[in-house]
Amino acid sequence: MGKFFKVLGILSGILILFMGISAGWAFFSVRGLDEESKNWVVTSVKPVLESWSADKLVQLSSIELITVAPKEKIEELMKVLSEKLGKFESLGEPKGEAHVDVNNLQKTITAQYDIPVKFSGGDGKLVIHAIKKDEGWQFLQFHIDSNALFGLK
Repeated sequence: MGKFFKVLGILSGILILFMGISAGWAFFSVRGLDEESKNWVVTSVKPVLESWSADKLVQLSSIELITVAPKEKIEELMKVLSEKLGKFESLGEPKGEAHVDVNNLQKTITAQYDIPVKFSGGDGKLVIHAIKKDEGWQFLQFHIDSNALFGLK
């Protein structure tokens, strides 16, 4: 019986060591993803807001976003946003982080950021959800909240 507990103890120790190494890897992996995703969001958002270009947004969007908002809808949205919000002026500091989800042995990497944004028509908040695929980061959600959209300053 003593031999059984000794083997069980060794296996438990190996399992705990493996879990510790995995947790450490995940922590450092996500930290790097935070910086990577934040940089991508900032460099990708600016050209879309500066031009109100539906083509640019579609080019940077995931199939999931295009499925629920086809190019024609995005063109309509960009027209309304440009009329209501006006010219893009500045982007604040993004607040958010990346997430790694493992489900059924498939890894999904996403990121979410809230970014203060200023337009000639008023201030707002940009909510970005992004997903990392083989092709790189892509927009999963592109949402702007602003009182200017309701005629308020």
